[in-house]
Amino acid sequence: MPISNKINHELSLMSYQNFDGSNTSMVMYSQGTKLGEKTDISFGVGASTNFKASPSLVFEGKAKYKFDENYSMQLRVREINSKSSEVTQIRLSPGYSGKVGDTTSIYVNPYVSGKVNHQTGNWTTDIGVFGGVTQKLGDKSSIFAEVQRYDLAHIADNSGKNWGFNVGLSYKF
Repeated sequence: MPISNKINHELSLMSYQNFDGSNTSMVMYSQGTKLGEKTDISFGVGASTNFKASPSLVFEGKAKYKFDENYSMQLRVREINSKSSEVTQIRLSPGYSGKVGDTTSIYVNPYVSGKVNHQTGNWTTDIGVFGGVTQKLGDKSSIFAEVQRYDLAHIADNSGKNWGFNVGLSYKF
Protein backbone atom coordinates (compact mmCIF):
# COMPACT_ATOMS: atom_id res chain seq x y z
CA MET A 1 0.00 0.00 0.00
CA PRO A 2 1.89 3.07 -1.21
CA ILE A 3 1.66 6.28 0.80
CA SER A 4 1.02 9.35 -1.29
CA ASN A 5 3.79 11.93 -1.23
CA LYS A 6 1.16 14.67 -1.54
CA ILE A 7 0.24 16.29 1.77
CA ASN A 8 -3.13 18.06 1.86
CA HIS A 9 -3.60 21.02 4.21
CA GLU A 10 -6.98 22.15 5.52
CA LEU A 11 -8.15 24.97 7.76
CA SER A 12 -11.66 24.56 9.19
CA LEU A 13 -13.98 26.67 11.31
CA MET A 14 -16.90 24.77 12.86
CA SER A 15 -19.76 25.58 15.21
CA TYR A 16 -21.81 22.96 17.08
CA GLN A 17 -25.11 24.33 18.45
CA ASN A 18 -27.17 22.07 20.69
CA PHE A 19 -30.88 22.75 20.81
CA ASP A 20 -30.64 23.22 24.60
CA GLY A 21 -28.60 26.41 24.06
CA SER A 22 -25.13 24.97 24.70
CA ASN A 23 -22.56 25.38 21.96
CA THR A 24 -18.95 24.82 20.99
CA SER A 25 -16.95 26.52 18.26
CA MET A 26 -13.67 25.17 16.92
CA VAL A 27 -10.89 26.10 14.54
CA MET A 28 -8.73 23.21 13.25
CA TYR A 29 -5.63 22.93 11.06
CA SER A 30 -5.18 19.46 9.53
CA GLN A 31 -2.71 17.67 7.30
CA GLY A 32 -3.69 14.54 5.45
CA THR A 33 -2.64 12.08 2.80
CA LYS A 34 -3.78 8.88 1.08
CA LEU A 35 -2.70 5.38 2.02
CA GLY A 36 -3.27 3.47 -1.17
CA GLU A 37 -6.38 4.11 -3.24
CA LYS A 38 -9.11 3.68 -0.62
CA THR A 39 -7.75 5.07 2.65
CA ASP A 40 -7.33 8.68 3.77
CA ILE A 41 -5.65 9.71 7.02
CA SER A 42 -5.27 13.12 8.64
CA PHE A 43 -3.96 14.68 11.81
CA GLY A 44 -4.99 18.05 13.17
CA VAL A 45 -4.52 20.55 15.94
CA GLY A 46 -6.93 23.26 16.91
CA ALA A 47 -8.70 25.23 19.60
CA SER A 48 -12.28 25.23 20.81
CA THR A 49 -14.46 27.22 23.16
CA ASN A 50 -17.98 27.08 24.54
CA PHE A 51 -17.71 30.77 25.54
CA LYS A 52 -18.28 29.87 29.21
CA ALA A 53 -15.29 27.86 30.46
CA SER A 54 -11.62 28.12 29.54
CA PRO A 55 -10.70 27.45 25.88
CA SER A 56 -9.46 23.99 24.92
CA LEU A 57 -6.56 22.68 22.87
CA VAL A 58 -7.73 19.95 20.49
CA PHE A 59 -5.73 17.17 18.81
CA GLU A 60 -7.40 14.95 16.25
CA GLY A 61 -6.56 11.92 14.14
CA LYS A 62 -8.86 10.55 11.43
CA ALA A 63 -8.87 7.57 9.09
CA LYS A 64 -11.42 6.88 6.36
CA TYR A 65 -11.68 3.69 4.32
CA LYS A 66 -13.81 3.98 1.16
CA PHE A 67 -15.64 0.80 0.20
CA ASP A 68 -16.83 2.46 -3.01
CA GLU A 69 -17.88 5.87 -4.28
CA ASN A 70 -20.68 6.23 -1.69
CA TYR A 71 -19.92 4.04 1.36
CA SER A 72 -17.10 4.37 3.86
CA MET A 73 -15.98 3.56 7.40
CA GLN A 74 -14.49 6.37 9.47
CA LEU A 75 -12.49 6.43 12.71
CA ARG A 76 -11.81 9.62 14.67
CA VAL A 77 -9.77 10.04 17.84
CA ARG A 78 -10.05 13.49 19.45
CA GLU A 79 -8.17 14.71 22.54
CA ILE A 80 -9.53 17.86 24.20
CA ASN A 81 -7.47 19.59 26.90
CA SER A 82 -8.38 22.65 28.97
CA LYS A 83 -7.61 23.98 32.46
CA SER A 84 -10.58 22.12 33.88
CA SER A 85 -10.71 18.87 31.88
CA GLU A 86 -8.93 16.39 29.69
CA VAL A 87 -11.13 14.15 27.55
CA THR A 88 -10.41 11.59 24.83
CA GLN A 89 -13.16 10.61 22.40
CA ILE A 90 -13.04 7.70 19.96
CA ARG A 91 -15.75 7.53 17.27
CA LEU A 92 -16.41 4.78 14.71
CA SER A 93 -18.84 5.68 11.96
CA PRO A 94 -20.03 3.96 8.80
CA GLY A 95 -21.05 6.57 6.27
CA TYR A 96 -22.99 7.21 3.11
CA SER A 97 -22.34 10.20 0.85
CA GLY A 98 -23.94 10.92 -2.50
CA LYS A 99 -23.87 13.72 -5.03
CA VAL A 100 -27.08 15.63 -5.65
CA GLY A 101 -25.51 18.13 -8.05
CA ASP A 102 -22.17 19.11 -9.52
CA THR A 103 -21.01 20.83 -6.31
CA THR A 104 -23.48 19.53 -3.71
CA SER A 105 -23.57 16.26 -1.80
CA ILE A 106 -25.57 14.82 1.07
CA TYR A 107 -24.37 12.44 3.77
CA VAL A 108 -25.54 10.41 6.73
CA ASN A 109 -23.34 8.84 9.39
CA PRO A 110 -24.59 6.68 12.25
CA TYR A 111 -21.90 6.30 14.90
CA VAL A 112 -20.83 4.83 18.18
CA SER A 113 -18.43 6.84 20.31
CA GLY A 114 -16.68 6.36 23.59
CA LYS A 115 -15.36 9.16 25.76
CA VAL A 116 -13.08 9.00 28.78
CA ASN A 117 -12.65 11.87 31.24
CA HIS A 118 -9.05 11.60 32.46
CA GLN A 119 -9.71 13.46 35.74
CA THR A 120 -12.52 11.19 36.88
CA GLY A 121 -11.76 8.04 34.92
CA ASN A 122 -15.41 7.92 33.79
CA TRP A 123 -16.11 6.25 30.45
CA THR A 124 -19.32 7.02 28.56
CA THR A 125 -20.62 5.51 25.34
CA ASP A 126 -22.96 7.24 22.90
CA ILE A 127 -24.78 5.97 19.83
CA GLY A 128 -25.99 8.66 17.47
CA VAL A 129 -26.39 9.82 13.91
CA PHE A 130 -25.69 12.97 11.92
CA GLY A 131 -26.59 13.92 8.40
CA GLY A 132 -26.34 16.96 6.25
CA VAL A 133 -25.33 18.67 3.07
CA THR A 134 -21.93 19.85 1.78
CA GLN A 135 -21.58 22.58 -0.84
CA LYS A 136 -18.28 23.19 -2.66
CA LEU A 137 -17.32 26.85 -3.06
CA GLY A 138 -14.84 26.65 -5.91
CA ASP A 139 -11.89 24.26 -5.96
CA LYS A 140 -10.56 24.84 -2.43
CA SER A 141 -13.46 25.76 -0.13
CA SER A 142 -16.63 24.10 1.08
CA ILE A 143 -19.36 24.61 3.66
CA PHE A 144 -21.49 22.06 5.46
CA ALA A 145 -24.66 22.10 7.54
CA GLU A 146 -25.94 19.10 9.43
CA VAL A 147 -28.36 17.94 12.09
CA GLN A 148 -27.12 15.58 14.78
CA ARG A 149 -29.09 13.29 17.11
CA TYR A 150 -27.12 12.26 20.20
CA ASP A 151 -27.76 9.38 22.55
CA LEU A 152 -30.07 7.10 20.58
CA ALA A 153 -30.02 4.74 23.57
CA HIS A 154 -32.57 7.15 25.07
CA ILE A 155 -34.64 7.55 21.91
CA ALA A 156 -37.71 8.78 23.82
CA ASP A 157 -35.76 11.78 25.21
CA ASN A 158 -36.23 14.35 22.46
CA SER A 159 -35.08 17.23 24.64
CA GLY A 160 -32.69 19.86 23.29
CA LYS A 161 -29.66 18.20 24.90
CA ASN A 162 -29.99 15.32 22.43
CA TRP A 163 -30.18 17.40 19.23
CA GLY A 164 -27.73 19.72 17.53
CA PHE A 165 -27.21 21.80 14.42
CA ASN A 166 -23.64 21.97 13.15
CA VAL A 167 -22.11 24.20 10.48
CA GLY A 168 -18.60 24.56 9.12
CA LEU A 169 -16.37 26.18 6.55
CA SER A 170 -13.21 24.51 5.20
CA TYR A 171 -10.38 25.78 3.02
CA LYS A 172 -7.88 23.34 1.45
CA PHE A 173 -4.43 24.42 0.35
